[in-house]
Amino acid sequence: MDSGGALSLTNGRSSVVCSSARWYDVSMYVKWIVCEVDDADREAFKVAQMRWGRICEAAGFVAQVGGWAPDRPEACILGFWEDKASCDRFMATLHDTIVEETRQDLTYRSSRIVHATSVMQMRGEAATLREAIANARVLRVANCEVHAARCEHFTSMQRDVWEPAMAEAPGQLGGFFSRCEQSPLRFIVTTFWRGEESHAAYARDRVASLRDAAEVSEDVAALCGWSVRLEAAWRVTVD
Repeated sequence: MDSGGALSLTNGRSSVVCSSARWYDVSMYVKWIVCEVDDADREAFKVAQMRWGRICEAAGFVAQVGGWAPDRPEACILGFWEDKASCDRFMATLHDTIVEETRQDLTYRSSRIVHATSVMQMRGEAATLREAIANARVLRVANCEVHAARCEHFTSMQRDVWEPAMAEAPGQLGGFFSRCEQSPLRFIVTTFWRGEESHAAYARDRVASLRDAAEVSEDVAALCGWSVRLEAAWRVTVD
């Protein structure tokens, strides 16, 4: 599922690259972080986020990307882990060391975090997660709260309606449909796009009819969407 809407993008610097290549996995543990950042602190937050290369030292780490939401004062970070245990170990060990080194905790007003486990891979033009991340300039995220009686239908529509349509969308590189750990009624859809134009065309030409076909208004109680301008210098991937 995608929430539609206009997108924008910026070009960034080269990414941090780590060792031990991993491809798309059947299951992925996803961590979605949204930080509220004052205008005066944007540069400090950006510089601190560029220093997160050490995260690749954590066993089970797969990739991390991030950037700015163009329509709100938010920095957004999306992390991928092999499983929950790997992420938990990182939080109990290396995480606080990185925060202390970067002093990033002083650069934002508040943060919201969602943990989720992937239910389905979203096919796209990229053959691997690494390839998708390397070529994406835009990250689309849809955070959906679903009515309890409609969860099965919502999931089946993701598989039968949204996933095939998005797989055919030019410029859609791939992603994941995931169920949130904190609430089984909340799902998060994360997809990578080559740029603003490709997603704008998909949103203009396909989203309205797909929403009708999937009966989104019947399934979804609340929906929050993000269009993230990815910063290449925030990208950390395994090589």
